[in-house]
Amino acid sequence: EETPLLTAEETAEANATSSMGLRVLRLADTLREPELGSAELPTEGSRQHRFGTCKPCAFVHAKGCGNGTACQFCHICAPGEKKRRQKEKMGMRRDATRVEGAFN
Repeated sequence: EETPLLTAEETAEANATSSMGLRVLRLADTLREPELGSAELPTEGSRQHRFGTCKPCAFVHAKGCGNGTACQFCHICAPGEKKRRQKEKMGMRRDATRVEGAFN
């Protein structure tokens, strides 16, 4: 799910503005959703790429992914992104273990 583009305060301000007869435009309403299978949205799993919450496909850059547009993993991420994220996650775990050990 996408996060709201406006805070509660901004929404209230926009509603107040629109009650004065002005039309409030939202960028999200004007942007078209990319077509599934296009370069902008090659797979279902690529939908979250722009938010940074996607999960990279382990196969797309290596031997090719056989799941096509139904793949639940991102095909937009650069080669090596999955390994980079794994290393980052392991580093954070290692640091957390060190900090935890310092207090025991």
